[in-house]
Amino acid sequence: MTSASSTHSRERHILLGVTGSIAAFKAAQLASDWVKQGHQVRVLMTAAAAQFVSPLTFQSLTHQSVRIAMFDDSGASQTATDDGMHVGITHIDDAKWADVFVIAPASADVIARIAAGMANDHLTATLLAATCPVVLAPAMNTRMYDNPVTQRNMTTCRQLGMSFVEPSSGLLACEDVGKGRLAELSDIEWAVDEALEGMSAPRFDADVAGPGRSGAARAEAPRPTSDVESAGATPSDAGSSDAGPIDAAVIDAAMADAEPSTTLVVPDSVTSDVVVPDAGAMPPLRAGGPAGGAEGLLSGVRVLITAGPTREPIDPVRFLSNHSSGRMGYALASAAHDLGAAVTLVSGPVSLPEPAGVTMVQVQTAAEMFDAVTARFEQADLVVMAAAVADFAVAAQADQKIKKRGRRALTLQLEATPDILAWCGEHRHPGQVLCGFAMETTELVAHATEKLARKGADMIVANSLTTPGAGFGTDTNVVTILTATDGEPHRDDLPMMTKRELAGQILARMAALRVSA
Repeated sequence: MTSASSTHSRERHILLGVTGSIAAFKAAQLASDWVKQGHQVRVLMTAAAAQFVSPLTFQSLTHQSVRIAMFDDSGASQTATDDGMHVGITHIDDAKWADVFVIAPASADVIARIAAGMANDHLTATLLAATCPVVLAPAMNTRMYDNPVTQRNMTTCRQLGMSFVEPSSGLLACEDVGKGRLAELSDIEWAVDEALEGMSAPRFDADVAGPGRSGAARAEAPRPTSDVESAGATPSDAGSSDAGPIDAAVIDAAMADAEPSTTLVVPDSVTSDVVVPDAGAMPPLRAGGPAGGAEGLLSGVRVLITAGPTREPIDPVRFLSNHSSGRMGYALASAAHDLGAAVTLVSGPVSLPEPAGVTMVQVQTAAEMFDAVTARFEQADLVVMAAAVADFAVAAQADQKIKKRGRRALTLQLEATPDILAWCGEHRHPGQVLCGFAMETTELVAHATEKLARKGADMIVANSLTTPGAGFGTDTNVVTILTATDGEPHRDDLPMMTKRELAGQILARMAALRVSA
């Protein structure tokens, strides 16, 4: 199992933490994949993890010593170097060595200790000293995961800039059914690739850094903003939405997941934790990106992005959905944040880490996504509709599970869902830039050109399901970008690139359109 990414072109240092969970054996595959991709991997295990998987397994895969105890039998703390072993302070050395620290699986106990700032074993002591991006992939019983204490601890970790790869739902080792299974390894690898590409900011900002953690030593890591906080923002609080002129050289320097066919999905379990505020506001404007140059391209700009699929319930167990992974929308959200924008991401159900510094709005259905977008649309400067919204929903959802017994066929009456992109095209205000996505299987350019005019959009990003590297669940995309210029569509065929790279291309073009509007 491997994942494509531009990060594979250079060797990186990946610190893999393994905690006490039945899913610990899956971490061996992660270590193997990263070594095959040319990265160096060091493994830290808790004592509980060593009860599930032998440290020798990871040592054989990574060709590195595995850390468990803070001290060896002699009382010395040893660390590995290119020349072998020497006496040193291993948790500090490992923290300095790492380009990214991923904990998979992350148990409820370890998440709690991380949130509390504890350093009572090698893994947590190393994490407390780390300044690199941190990715956590929880795995635990569904009741433990849903416990308010666990959710509070995860929120604390997110506020410190750590990313989570949400667990999936299904049959657990304890025979319970629900959310808590370790995420797909490909999703964890994707999250680590994105962190290595710079999507996750350092974990501490200047205000919480404390001694030795000054802003000069670390780039500021904005805390993710909740909808409760952002809902209180007013235009006067946030400042003017008018950005200054953007230099063309900066735009040049900066230089799909949509509308797949609807399919029937019968999951092991359906989660129903949906957060759709009655009314929302875009987050407050930011001063700029994390660095100079192109990073300030969207400074003072509010960006609204949708991502992922929607789920249209049939009964309490089944729903209509599609294969969208949400990766394109999440890459856009992270790239926009890195370019200095205040970003709101309206996301359908996906198994991806929440981008750092981005205001998240979680939805399930097309109607909920419509409500979330329309509540925030007026305040947005750039709007990117990258979600794969279902075109149809079941007209009458069954209250109880529909039984197969005695049925030879089942007919469902479907009704059209709200057309979010068309609504945006009809209600847009001057200076607002609107981008939609189109996935096709035939006549890509013709269908996308027609959609550009019919939806009232400024840009359509079109890709074909039949093109290698442009399908569902990939880290790459091959697109044709159509823009409306002087009433005539302009076509731009782009080569295969990562979705992160494509996100930069899309946002640079949208920034240019905003300047020329």
